[in-house]
Amino acid sequence: MRAFNQIYEFNMSRRDEIKFTYLGKITTPSPCGRMDQACAYGNQPIAIIFDGDVTEVIELKVPKDLFFVIVDLATHKNTQVFLSKLN
Repeated sequence: MRAFNQIYEFNMSRRDEIKFTYLGKITTPSPCGRMDQACAYGNQPIAIIFDGDVTEVIELKVPKDLFFVIVDLATHKNTQVFLSKLN
């Protein structure tokens, strides 16, 4: 979405890019959620708060680089099945 936004000058915000990327993703058989939206922020540390369909992103200011991710998906996922469905 970011590439299309830049090439076609849609002038979308980062949050709009994320929103439309997610809407496109859920049309596939992918059981993926919204955690990968953090990638859109690159090296910017963020906190993502999920409350149903509402997602809040808080850009964090930290004095040093952070190198960890804490995630509890409370589910399971079979990447091989997911990739075979995409093929």
